[in-house]
Amino acid sequence: MRNRLAILPLLMMLTIVGIAAFQTYWLRKAYEREHHTTEVRLNAAFRETVFEEHAKKLRLDQLDTCRLLQWPCCRRCAKALPPGIYVT
Repeated sequence: MRNRLAILPLLMMLTIVGIAAFQTYWLRKAYEREHHTTEVRLNAAFRETVFEEHAKKLRLDQLDTCRLLQWPCCRRCAKALPPGIYVT
């Protein structure tokens, strides 16, 4: 009986250490997963923003071409023309 009572604190300590180790492992994996998810989302948002900026730049370049030619170069630019003038 006395040996059993002497083993109980040891078993309790091993159980507490085991639970703490499992929590540490679980938290580390959760952090790595969230870090990866955040990185993927951030890269996607950054890529989308870069594509939008490129599209804006291309639209501005196209408008500059129209201004340089003094004539609309596309149907979108031709919408600003007075009626009766068409762009082919």
